[in-house]
Amino acid sequence: MTYNYFLEYRFIPDLLEQVRQGKNPLQSLIDIRWMKEILTNNNFEIDWDGIFVDVYDESYTRTSLEKGKYIAYTFPKIISVPEAKYGVIDIGAMKYYTFESDSCGGYWAIGSQDIDKHSLIEMVQEEMSLEDFMKSLKRSPVPTEKRSGCLSVIVLIIAVLLL
Repeated sequence: MTYNYFLEYRFIPDLLEQVRQGKNPLQSLIDIRWMKEILTNNNFEIDWDGIFVDVYDESYTRTSLEKGKYIAYTFPKIISVPEAKYGVIDIGAMKYYTFESDSCGGYWAIGSQDIDKHSLIEMVQEEMSLEDFMKSLKRSPVPTEKRSGCLSVIVLIIAVLLL
C-alpha cells in the first residue's frame, strides 16, 4: 500500500501551514529529498519516482522560487479515488489546490485543501494539463457549493424512486 494520498492531502497542507507560520522556510515546499527522508523514516511508502515539483511564474514558465507564482507538484499515476494528479500552491496567497480523480467515472475535481478541510471548487469532465490547471485557478479559486457529478446522479435516482 502506498501513502500518496497522505502526501497530497495531509503532509503538503501541514507543511504549507508551517511555512505560513514561519516554522519552515518556503524552500521546504520544493525539497522532495527532505520530504522523502521524513516520510520514509516514518514508514510511509510513497512512489517518489513519480513525483515532480517545479516553480512557475505568472506566464507559466519555469522559474526560481524567488520569482515564482506557483509551486506545482505532479503526482504519481492515480491508483485509487480521490488521489490527485496535480497539486499547486499559489505562493502569494499561500493556498494549496488539487486536481483530483472523482468517484464518478469521467469526472475530475478541482479542490482546495488546508489542515482542517477539503473544499470542492469545480467539477470538470476533461482531464487537464498542469498548465491548464494553473490557469483554471485564476478563473475560480473560491470553493463553491457545487455537487460532484456522482452526488448529483445519486440525488436524481433517489428523487425518481420517491415518485
